[in-house]
Amino acid sequence: MDSNESTEDKERDDSVVPEASAEDASLDTKKSNTDSNENDAGSPQNPKDDSTDSKEAKTVSPEITSAQSKKDGTTGGSVESKEGARGPVRGRQRTEKSKKSSWNFFVAMTMCGSLLMFLVMNGDGNQEVKLEVKHLDESFYRTVLYPDNDYSLGGPNGMDVKWAVFFHKPYCGACRRIRPVFEALAQTTNSSSHLRFASLDCVRYRVFCQRVGVDKEPLIRIYGVDDSAHAKRRKSEVKRGSGRKMKWQRQKLADWQGALIAYEVVEWFKSLQAYEILSSDFEWPEEDLLAEKMNLFKETKTHKMGDKLVTVKSAPNNPTGYLTDIKASLYMGLIDDVFGAGSDSLEGSRFELLLQWIEVLSHTYPEADMRARLAQLLTLLSRKPVWRNREYTAQLKSWGLVEPTEPDSYQWCRSSVMGEGGYPCGLWLLFHTILTNSDRSHAPLVLTSIKNWVENFYGCVECAANFLEEWDEYGGEENTGHVDSVIWLWKVHNLVRERLTIEDDSVGTKTQWPTTEICELCFTEETRNSSLGASTDMWNEDDWQTDFVFAFMQETFCAGSDTYVCAAFSDPN
Repeated sequence: MDSNESTEDKERDDSVVPEASAEDASLDTKKSNTDSNENDAGSPQNPKDDSTDSKEAKTVSPEITSAQSKKDGTTGGSVESKEGARGPVRGRQRTEKSKKSSWNFFVAMTMCGSLLMFLVMNGDGNQEVKLEVKHLDESFYRTVLYPDNDYSLGGPNGMDVKWAVFFHKPYCGACRRIRPVFEALAQTTNSSSHLRFASLDCVRYRVFCQRVGVDKEPLIRIYGVDDSAHAKRRKSEVKRGSGRKMKWQRQKLADWQGALIAYEVVEWFKSLQAYEILSSDFEWPEEDLLAEKMNLFKETKTHKMGDKLVTVKSAPNNPTGYLTDIKASLYMGLIDDVFGAGSDSLEGSRFELLLQWIEVLSHTYPEADMRARLAQLLTLLSRKPVWRNREYTAQLKSWGLVEPTEPDSYQWCRSSVMGEGGYPCGLWLLFHTILTNSDRSHAPLVLTSIKNWVENFYGCVECAANFLEEWDEYGGEENTGHVDSVIWLWKVHNLVRERLTIEDDSVGTKTQWPTTEICELCFTEETRNSSLGASTDMWNEDDWQTDFVFAFMQETFCAGSDTYVCAAFSDPN
């Protein structure tokens, strides 16, 4: 036995299997034969059975081998020749190296995968994708239409991504109305892997707008990959045998150009999911969050989209003064009209109509705190099927109702003449306000609730009878949307003013509302240029431009409102 080799074997750690010399192997062979009854035929120390049970031999750990070697008085390892001993040792060493190599490869691939995911999710790899409207320039073609990897604008821009592009002009007042809801959607729709938002100035980049067929603004267009068109182009490339990689492009998938109302735009986007134009993998934000973002956008004055489309030419000194009036009239109606018919109990269908009225108000009142309070009142009153006058009044006062006094409780409807202004005037303002703060699907229901309140609760019986006549004559129940409901009530209000002018000398002349001084655009050009001008005290339907009247009503009764519907109309600028 070589002395140097023996010294090295002694210095080695028992956990490492050493190489055996030929002499050691011979001695160990004798030992192995002597101890054959103690060891199993398939043990790793028995080379005869290595071939018959190799799987078991390979699975024994070095620690077990070392322990067995100490028991036998050997240095461990195989009992074959030196060449035979190296096989299992080097095999295990190669296995350990292979495991380490595999682990390092796995770690490297995991890190690469994480880095790739980070780059994809974060655009330029330095910051998170910011949810906002991207302002396009010459990059319109290389980002939206014919995507280039270098023009992703800091976010995903693959074939699965669709772009909503807002085409506008700086001097376009209508564009200014739509900009807040478009910006709010961009900031709250966390779906940059499916939908991104951008805008293009059609004055500065007129040629781009003309090339893609945009001739009227505002317009919102969805760009995406048309699967059928893409497949057709791919087939054509294959047929021609082109070896180059085919570039893909986005096409126009849908256009919006409708009413200048926020919820109309939002509903249009939602409908695109139903038609599978947009992915169904993301959800749209809640209405309250959209309203908050729209108002915040306007307050920060970040939108320089041109002058506002002004319909209110001469606004009152206190544009939110009506809020005082509608609160006073709401309180007066609840405490004075509900039991005004002489009945001492509130129950049955009449009670149900009151609950419906309060529920409508809890959704359409222009201030969030009052909407919450009205919802609370609805819960309180719903606890009992029958209410007596005294306990009902006590419940209202406990809820926080303070009976208004005239004229101190009113601003727009304030009057020093008893019988003018006050509660009836404020009630009309309340009616207009809750219709203004309704949306397309709920406005007809709100209008019906107004009719039910007048019919069942309003204290002036003659006034209620006249209102019901107008309801039947002018088809109140035929209104199916927001605009026609608002216009219907405005028209009836002017008819009431005309009737009072004719029939009631005590109230003086009730001018048609609004006047040309307040809203010049509400009247036709012919009426404005006429030497006679608009009729001031008599109703003439041909004098009016109802689309501008609707805008006037929204601007007037959205001042100070925090509802989702009004967020697109009120503009502090």
